[in-house]
Order: sequence, then C-alpha cells, then structure tokens
Amino acid sequence: MQTKTLAVGSVAIAAAVGNLIAGGGAASSYSAPMSGGKSMAPAPASMTGAATSLAGGTVHSFADSLEAALKPIWGLGTLYEGDGMVSEFGFHGRYHGQYYWADGTDGNDDDYETRRLRFGPHLDLSNGFELEATFDIEVDDDFDVSNLYSAGIHWEGDNGLHFGIGKLKPEITAEYTQSSKRILTLERSLLVNQVVPATTGAVRVGGEANGLGWEVYGMFGGVDGDYNLPTTEGGFNALGRLSYELSDTTTGHFHYLWHDDDADNDTFKSFDNVFSLGATTKTDAGGLITDLIYATGDADVYGLIVMPYYNLTDRLRFVVRGQYAASDSGDGLRLQRRYERTVADGDRGDSYWAAYAGLNYYIMGDKLKLMSGLEYSDLSGDNDYDGWTLLTGLRLYF
Repeated sequence: MQTKTLAVGSVAIAAAVGNLIAGGGAASSYSAPMSGGKSMAPAPASMTGAATSLAGGTVHSFADSLEAALKPIWGLGTLYEGDGMVSEFGFHGRYHGQYYWADGTDGNDDDYETRRLRFGPHLDLSNGFELEATFDIEVDDDFDVSNLYSAGIHWEGDNGLHFGIGKLKPEITAEYTQSSKRILTLERSLLVNQVVPATTGAVRVGGEANGLGWEVYGMFGGVDGDYNLPTTEGGFNALGRLSYELSDTTTGHFHYLWHDDDADNDTFKSFDNVFSLGATTKTDAGGLITDLIYATGDADVYGLIVMPYYNLTDRLRFVVRGQYAASDSGDGLRLQRRYERTVADGDRGDSYWAAYAGLNYYIMGDKLKLMSGLEYSDLSGDNDYDGWTLLTGLRLYF
C-alpha cells in the first residue's frame, strides 16, 4: 500500500510542480536522456530582469571575464580536429574536490576529499563512431591509475539509433543517469547509491523517435585484474529504459534492471530487480526531477526523490532535494558512506528521510562550477541516527 501511494504521489508532484515551473519561464528544448543524461539539467540558461541583479554587477562582470579568459585553456584537451575520417582526437578529464563537515550521533568529522579525478583519450570519427577510455586516478597515497572507469566503442546515427560496447555505466534512475559532471547535488540520494551497479562489461542499443526513447543493455557482472577490466563472468544481467515526452517541458521515464545474483558478481548490488519511475521538467526558469524507486532482493527497499531547482540568475542555481526510503527489513537501509557513516554509532535501519538545500554557481556552465549544500538526515530501525552534512566543492571537466 505504501509503495502504491508513493507512485501516485510521484506522478502528481511531477505534474503539479512541473506545470507551476513551466509557467515561470520560457520552455527550453528537451531531448530524452537516453545516452548519458546530458539534457536533464543543464547549466542555467540566460535570464533577464531582477533575478540577474541578485548576483550583483561586480560578481557577474568578474565571472564573465573569468569565463572568457578560461575558454582557450579548456580547448587544449583537443589535439586534432579535421574534416577527414578522424574528426577529433584529444583527452578528456574531470576533477571533483570537496570539503565536508558531518555531525551525527557519534560526534563530528570534517576533511577535504578528491572525490573524483578521471582522465582519458577519445577519438571521434566522421561516420558517427567514437572510441573512448576513462581512468580513475588515485591521489590519496600515490598519484597513480587505480581503475578503468569506462571504455568503449560508441556509434550514433542520424536517425536516433545508437550502439555501444565496452565497460559501460548502466544508466538506471534519474540521478544515476545524469553524469557526475552535471548532477545538481554534490552527492546522489541514499537509495540511488544503494541500488545502482558500477560500470561493467556491457552492450547497449537504443533509439528515439516521435518523443519515445528506448534503450536495452546486456551486461556481465565480473571484473578482474589491477584495473578492474571487464570479464564475461559474474552472470548475465539486463537493463531496459524507456522515456516519453509528456509535454514540451516534461519527460517521463521507466527503467527496469534484472540481476541474476551470480556468485562471481563484482559490480551489481544484492538486488534481483530494480524499478525506477519518474519525470523530469525543465524550463529556462528551473526544473523538477521526481523518481520513485523500488528494488527487491535479500531486503526489499523503496523510496521517493523529489528535486526542484530554480535559476536565480544566469549563473546561480538554487537546488532543493527531499528523499524518503524504507525497507521491509530492520537493517535493509544503510547510511551514506559519504559522510554519514563517519559520525554514526550504527548505520543500518528500515526508514530514512533527508532534506537538502544548496547553491550552485556556474562559471563556465557545468565545465567549471562551485557547489555547496547542507543536508539533514534521519534513520530509524535497527539503529537510530540523525545528523547534518555540509558540503562545498569545485567541479570541473574538459
């Protein structure tokens, strides 16, 4: 009964708040996030009037000058561009650094962490093919390559069809579909982190026509070696994704992941079935992301995520997120590894909720931005916890 109620609530909230936001600004174009989620929540579009003045002319002018100065530097990753068979060759990377302060039932903790440092080459061909690889770089102990995060051969045609093979990211749920380069909060929601798999060996194919997007993954769950290279072990797993344009500003999605729970699995969590149903609204004024998640396994879990955001200026965005998760087992949920567990005397329960509010300042869109957020969370069940987490960080990619 609770799950059905959450499902109705998710759709109702998406429709009501989506229509409200859509009335607040001109609608921007939307493409279904079937391949990387690049269009789900872009950096704020240019806005006019009093909202822009909130940032102050001096700050705005400085940011404009800084963006103009940095643009040539961001282009240094492209080593070759041409009109022949090879259209582009270069390197891509991202750096995510953040300071955290957490206060919970077992004291408080604070530190600075290099959250992500990734780097790799890419080769784009004129016939729609792309070859890429991305490596995780470890900096805590030694500056060294620690993991092959992703690698693959990708193809995208003019008719909306696309294909990929390699070590890929299984894009399930609204937040996980969105690249970490573009997510609106510094950390994803608890339930998302608990149910989504890591990058793994996979083949995917998809397409898009008349507002309907589809995508199918076939995946193995095994990785091996020092760099976690994908293998054909770990069992076979499947993921299906559908999206549909409900209006000019709102797109709905449904995702289903099936996991065979093979003993040699390395990349999938202990859930046999994962479902995600939600909607995304996007306008020039702001947007709304809602997601209802349900997963079955040793313990069944379900929850609702609601994330509205509003563009205060053409560079400053205000983000709010509410999340609720529950389980049929007293220890079915586990507190976030970042950073609630560091200040908890017990980290498992059956009911969790959290509220987040943050500001993102976009210097070069998502390519260079500053993010800050404060979240309060509460867990009950086998263990009880309540606490605060403050995060502030720098995100960049090229």
